[in-house]
Amino acid sequence: MKTLRVLSPLLVLLTIAAPSSIQASPVFELDSLKRQKPYVLEIRYGHHEMPPAHSVPQEPSAEFLAHAASLNLRVAERDAGQIAGGPFTFGFILEPKAETFAVAFQGDYEIKESGKSFQGTTLVPLNQWIVLAETITKTFTSQGEQRQGFSVAMRLRKD
Repeated sequence: MKTLRVLSPLLVLLTIAAPSSIQASPVFELDSLKRQKPYVLEIRYGHHEMPPAHSVPQEPSAEFLAHAASLNLRVAERDAGQIAGGPFTFGFILEPKAETFAVAFQGDYEIKESGKSFQGTTLVPLNQWIVLAETITKTFTSQGEQRQGFSVAMRLRKD
């Protein structure tokens, strides 16, 4: 019994000090993935202040892009999938069309027991941000009308 007690700490020490035999698997290679899925689908979403006179823009502002939450997914020329992060879920079907890509999309954003959903189809030129969905909430305060927006923007770029 004493021998077992002495050997137990020794075995633990040897197990910790032994070099690991785990090696990276050569099965997954980033270059291979980039060849199979040469595009990156970028999604930006979030709340932001809206100016009083505002129409839905074709392109999101640089400020929105810099501060919005971000999701990126590597995709093929023809692809479909879903990406999620926290309270946001975005599903899509992507198909090339001449100089652009046709995108059918559906998204959900859940926050504080309520949510926003959107869906649609659009044509997306490569490397160009477009606004897919936008909602505006107005609040009236002693300082006047305050507008809070929630926007979703997307860009498809070749990597």
